[in-house]
Amino acid sequence: MMKFDALLPCPFCGGKGEYDLDDLGHEWIGCGGCGARVVCEIGAEIGPEERWNRRTDDAASTRRR
Repeated sequence: MMKFDALLPCPFCGGKGEYDLDDLGHEWIGCGGCGARVVCEIGAEIGPEERWNRRTDDAASTRRR
C-alpha cells in the first residue's frame, strides 16, 4: 500500500487515509479507522486523492434529514 503525504484526515473519524489498487482496474483511498473510502477507475480524470481531499463548506449539507 502506498501513502500520500498530502491526504487530509478522514472526514468521519480523523484517521489516516491509505492508497491501494486491485487487479480489476480500480484504485482507492480508505480509512483504516472507520472503513470510509473513495473508489475510482485507474486513470480517472478525478483520482482518489482529489476525491478523498474534497470537503464541503456547507455544514447544512452534512445534516441528516
